[in-house]
Amino acid sequence: MSGARPLAAGWGATVRWWRGLGWGGRALYVAGAIEFVLATINYYHGSGPDLYRIHVAIKAFLHGGRPYADTMFVNPPSACLALLPVGLDGWRAVHVAFHLLQMGAIAVGGALCLRMVGLRWAGAAGGVLLLVLSELPAVRLTMLLENVNGVVFVLGAASLAALLAGRWDASGVLLGLSLAIKPILIPLLVVPLLLRRWRGLALAVGVPVVLSGLAAVADPHLLTFFDRQLRFLLNGNAQHLRGANVSIVGAFHILSLPRAAAEAVRYATLALALWLAWMRWQEDDRKPGETGPGALRVLEVTGILLLAAILCFSFSWVYYGIYLLPLLVSIVLPGSLLRNVPAAVGILLMASPIPLSLDRYAHSTHVFQQVRPTLAWLLILVGMGWGLRRASRAEVVAAPA
Repeated sequence: MSGARPLAAGWGATVRWWRGLGWGGRALYVAGAIEFVLATINYYHGSGPDLYRIHVAIKAFLHGGRPYADTMFVNPPSACLALLPVGLDGWRAVHVAFHLLQMGAIAVGGALCLRMVGLRWAGAAGGVLLLVLSELPAVRLTMLLENVNGVVFVLGAASLAALLAGRWDASGVLLGLSLAIKPILIPLLVVPLLLRRWRGLALAVGVPVVLSGLAAVADPHLLTFFDRQLRFLLNGNAQHLRGANVSIVGAFHILSLPRAAAEAVRYATLALALWLAWMRWQEDDRKPGETGPGALRVLEVTGILLLAAILCFSFSWVYYGIYLLPLLVSIVLPGSLLRNVPAAVGILLMASPIPLSLDRYAHSTHVFQQVRPTLAWLLILVGMGWGLRRASRAEVVAAPA
């Protein structure tokens, strides 16, 4: 009988939740769940080229080989330990397990994004989010190519959620794990730095450094990353994928415009983003009595810096857009800098369908389609700048009153 009581209580809670959704909420949640499950099945393909490359490299690490013999394996040495199970024998089993893990990670990451802005994942908002995730080009490409973006995304979202809850050590460890796999979320380090949370910052930096050191001790061949792979990344990655490079430099290359002009726009965009991030950080949106950082301020500052990193690095791919989801979800918060026409147009362009293959995308004959993600991210950044200027002007006008 004692075992039946928790079961009955759980069933009662489920029934109350279901009734509380209303017809509209139920329809959205069921539609989102079905669409996401179908996407999980449909996006599975036997090749998984990005994951297979990691599988081969880590397998070489486990057997004393040379993980960086393949130039296209560009994860840091710490990834050989952080992703160790991916290198186990039995490619098909590894692939299926990782695919399911990653789809779950993307769903959980989305739920954490909703939680950060005060929305419930078990409701209409969760259903809408599942529908969006099922169709978002960044998610679809991540799943079809079987890149590690989903895992890095959920670690980043969990780190932000822990940070907003004041759990600085947990936030640092989670961010450190994401950096150990793929250091694309480095801009998130700015928050503990500005808040002077030195232990959280040390943990975030220490996790990838320690894992890299341990991996290098186990296999000195990993040190070639800092010579070959790092240089390869800074030069814009693989030549045959230049047509899929949606950074500013890549977009100018696709449009056959001078490299000097690309560099000028690149550094101007970086300067603008840094200035916007600093100006936004000065505006503290905490409610009275709150001790942690304001959610909107953190999400917008880190979003601006991630936009800068994606746009201004030597290369970027369409699926990097998944890392902007915490920023995009913040549009529901009052005072969001995304509530203007340029940012809205940018979000719509970012969410528009594209060819679901980097190779097909790289060799597309539609130039606008190739540079559309770059334009989308620039519009979001410009829109946030416009929103910040309007907010500042409104404060100046209201000051005499």
